[in-house]
Amino acid sequence: MRRITEALSQIVHSIECKDVLEIACGSGEFSFEAAQYARSVTCIDLDDSRLLPSVRNAENIVFLLMDATNLQMAVDSVDVIVFYNALAHVENELEKILNECYKVLRKRGKLYFISSFGIDKIAVEATLLPMLKKREANFSLDQTKNFIIVQIGV
Repeated sequence: MRRITEALSQIVHSIECKDVLEIACGSGEFSFEAAQYARSVTCIDLDDSRLLPSVRNAENIVFLLMDATNLQMAVDSVDVIVFYNALAHVENELEKILNECYKVLRKRGKLYFISSFGIDKIAVEATLLPMLKKREANFSLDQTKNFIIVQIGV
């Protein structure tokens, strides 16, 4: 099973027919796969040099060059936000990014950090979990053979 397929199988119940935002999307491979289930997918990154042509041409995916510390999106505009193997890339700005996420997430929205990379798993333990505990956030932590998945409920 491909890693992205495995990761999606863990959250598909949350993204079906929903508006999804992927932050720090890189190539957009996760967004492309998620678009099979979601109503719409917006994927953002600071750079589009790695973005796959299939993502640019997909019907229900929009890619935007955007900084996650300043989301240029409407308040309450997405149902689910996903960071797929991206936490280590945004770890230094995580506090600001979480604040931005909470602004654009709809009520009962979900925020997922899905990590299979060692560097991301370290960031989950060292930065994300302590920050969530300090905020008294409602979150769960699941581990599969290949992934750590942190789900935050709004």
